[in-house]
Amino acid sequence: MILEFTVTQPQILFLSDNLTFIFLNRFVLVFNNGCAKEINGTFHCSRSEKLKNLNGGPQKVKHDYQIINTGVENIEAIAQSIGSNVNLNHNKIKSLVGLPEVLPASLYCNNNNLESLVGFSKKIHQTFSCSENELKTLDGGPEMVGSDYLCSFNKLVKLRGAPMVVNGDFKCKSNQLNDLEFCPQMIKKGFDFQANNINNLIYFPNYVQNTIFVPMNSFFDFYNFNQSMCSFNEILPIHLEEKMKHEQKQIMESLDVPCEKEIKKVKKI
Repeated sequence: MILEFTVTQPQILFLSDNLTFIFLNRFVLVFNNGCAKEINGTFHCSRSEKLKNLNGGPQKVKHDYQIINTGVENIEAIAQSIGSNVNLNHNKIKSLVGLPEVLPASLYCNNNNLESLVGFSKKIHQTFSCSENELKTLDGGPEMVGSDYLCSFNKLVKLRGAPMVVNGDFKCKSNQLNDLEFCPQMIKKGFDFQANNINNLIYFPNYVQNTIFVPMNSFFDFYNFNQSMCSFNEILPIHLEEKMKHEQKQIMESLDVPCEKEIKKVKKI
């Protein structure tokens, strides 16, 4: 059975007994043994433990795509055309294989069962958040992020896979990190690496523009940390400074984000 109709007033569509809702302002629905194939609004599906995959779901969503608090374990059938944010929080997703190559806004995949970011989109124009999962590294994650990169409350032992430049906050607190190897070397806002086992400044970012949250434990060398705040250029070879500026410019151009005229060095706090 195929149905096609247009609704011009705000609607809530209830689908069978799966506790699945689609919240839309204006949309065209075409059903064919499944959900609408094209939605000119927001797709929202929540509180459905019976839902295990996205088969039969929409293939094109004009605004936000939201699968929240369901039993979904894989997203291989996720829409390949999404106009805004993707929210996959509080599910049972084990893999991000299936995501579109480029996401135009933010991606939230917090509180799932992710053990790897392999199969992930390479470019995210705004925030990427993968906190509260089972990740041990960031391998396979996005290479370009237009805003915040949030990976707290995982099981990270290394930051391998993190981008070299983060254009917002970088938060990796409450993991199992012993050092900051592979950490981004240019962070345009705040840097939070609290609640780890880090006790030295080796591999510390060359630039952090805003607040730095350091581990509050007896092993962290606060004296050397404070002494180093005005001399970050000594932490890495000087040629990396120009390399990072060049890479940041390329990322800004690819994300269509205006680049600031200069990046302030971290000051002593």
